[in-house]
Amino acid sequence: MRLPESFIRLMNPIIYLVLATPLRFFFVRTLLALRVLGRATGRSITTPLRFEKSGDAVRCFTSVDTFWWRNVKAAKEVQLLIRGQWYRASAQVTSDDPDVLRPALEHMLRIYPQDAAYQNIRMIAGKPHPDDLQAAARRAVLVDFTLLSA
Repeated sequence: MRLPESFIRLMNPIIYLVLATPLRFFFVRTLLALRVLGRATGRSITTPLRFEKSGDAVRCFTSVDTFWWRNVKAAKEVQLLIRGQWYRASAQVTSDDPDVLRPALEHMLRIYPQDAAYQNIRMIAGKPHPDDLQAAARRAVLVDFTLLSA
């Protein structure tokens, strides 16, 4: 089930507050909070994101229709709140490369199949529909963060 974008925008500050407290252990272990400076305003922007972490590598997906990744692409460094700890991180943004995005998106959907709706991908027998996956790979944005320090 896909939540309406307006509801997500309304809930983001609440989710961030939960991520910043010990309550995070009861609610969300699959979300991080991203803090980045807006490229036009210079103001701090914080948004929760679904993530996959392996060592010092953190991976998030979004769509070209969102805006946060453009700020990340312009930033030299961002901050990530992961399981109650803030990290400095650098980021590599990949868009417009379906050959890289398709397998990475398919991997993420194996971990979080409920996110298929946000990429407009139908899941059939637990696997993404190939045509939907290919179309989503053309609109997806992959952000790979490298943790620098606590």
